[in-house]
Amino acid sequence: MMNNMDGNDEEQEVFYEDYDTRAEIINQCYYALSSIEFLDPYDKKGQAQKNRIKQRVLDVLDYYVSEIHAEIFDETNED
Repeated sequence: MMNNMDGNDEEQEVFYEDYDTRAEIINQCYYALSSIEFLDPYDKKGQAQKNRIKQRVLDVLDYYVSEIHAEIFDETNED
C-alpha cells in the first residue's frame, strides 16, 4: 500500500509499457506474412485481406529497414 499525496492510503497500480525492438518488429512482420498463406487467394475478400496485410507489412519493413540502414551507413556523415 502506498500513501497518496493527499494522505489517502490506497493501492497504486503501476503500468509498464513493453516496447519491441526493431528486430522483433521485423520478425513479427515475417510471421504476419507467413500467417496469411491460409487466406483463399480466389476469394475476393481473402485476396483483399492478403493485399492489405502485405502492403502494411511492407510499409513497416520499409520504415524500420530505412532506420537501420541510416544508422549503419550514417547518411549525415559525408566523409
